[in-house]
Amino acid sequence: MIKKLFRPKTFVLEPNRNKSLPTGTIAFVKEYLRKLGLEDHFNKLKLKGEPLFPLVCAIISYRLTENYSAEGCGRWLSSEEVRNEFGIRKEVSSRTINRAVETVGKRMPEILSKVRDSLFSLYDLEHTDVNIDTTSVSVYSKQSSLFRFGYSRDKRPDLRQVNAGIAELRNPINIPFHMTVSEGNSADPIQFVRMVNDIIGELKENSMFVFDAGGDTKQVLDIISGKGMRYVTRKKMNVSDDKLISNVTSA
Repeated sequence: MIKKLFRPKTFVLEPNRNKSLPTGTIAFVKEYLRKLGLEDHFNKLKLKGEPLFPLVCAIISYRLTENYSAEGCGRWLSSEEVRNEFGIRKEVSSRTINRAVETVGKRMPEILSKVRDSLFSLYDLEHTDVNIDTTSVSVYSKQSSLFRFGYSRDKRPDLRQVNAGIAELRNPINIPFHMTVSEGNSADPIQFVRMVNDIIGELKENSMFVFDAGGDTKQVLDIISGKGMRYVTRKKMNVSDDKLISNVTSA
């Protein structure tokens, strides 16, 4: 059911339209952000100037077809034809795009909460079992206080990084529904505690968490067990465990 509801629609470009304009992607982004009730929510966050919702739709659509660059998104929106697809009234600069991203970032916890409320109320989910994982992304910029040196998962200890944690509903739903962003030197357990606390109160009874050894700490496991939920994690064996397993397999 979920796969059917989230299947992108096919849109046909009109004969004289710009062939490179991703009309289908744009329509898909606008339709599902509205379905999740985010249009009014975004627009209430920005009361002056260009409404926030069209800018968010433009940023997501651009990212799905091009790259991460706010400057590039600003150039893309210099086209009147592109702006018309989003209902953006006048040209917007990359600075405006950056401010839109900053506004969304500052309010991300409440936005994600709204997404989860809408997702869980709109669809008859067969379970709310969760996969959780963390990663780091290396960056060249020094502008954000989040960008710190730390353990680099992509083997770039020479670069600052930002850490991210992702939670998704497990197979067969496979929908990411929560994210955290932390300083580049944040330890995995800190991110796991934050993510589990954020979402555990919204999951069905007896839901299961699946994560690697990064979340295998007493605090994380106590939070999950305290709510009567289950978990599967990778355990690091100690020397006595390795010796016991070796004796059993060689017998």
